[in-house]
Amino acid sequence: MADEVLENPIAMRDLYLDNECKATIAIGAPFPVDEANEEFWCHYQIVGFGKGRIKKGIGIDALQALCIALYNASNDLYFSDEYREGKLKWEGGITIADLGLPVSDGMLENVREIRSQIEASRHRGSNS
Repeated sequence: MADEVLENPIAMRDLYLDNECKATIAIGAPFPVDEANEEFWCHYQIVGFGKGRIKKGIGIDALQALCIALYNASNDLYFSDEYREGKLKWEGGITIADLGLPVSDGMLENVREIRSQIEASRHRGSNS
């Protein structure tokens, strides 16, 4: 677990590992890195599994930095071992494998395939 903590997040979401442990995604407010406002950063952190490091999305304005932070957090979760093993879930998901996070166009097919595998595995497990 990381020693650093993202302070003053603007949004958070709780996820669950095997219905027991909680993992939390925290998103910070985008901010300009330079006085000319030519680059913005938006920090995010996933705590509860993995290294828990504070990471960032980088954009040319605050909205792009926020969107990229969400996509990065989404990729970190959807491609984690915990998600691929079907252990990670969100209570508000439409399906058992839905974490309710945006997926970039370039990753959409991969995430759909992983979701299908998780749902098929859970379906087989419930029929046993």
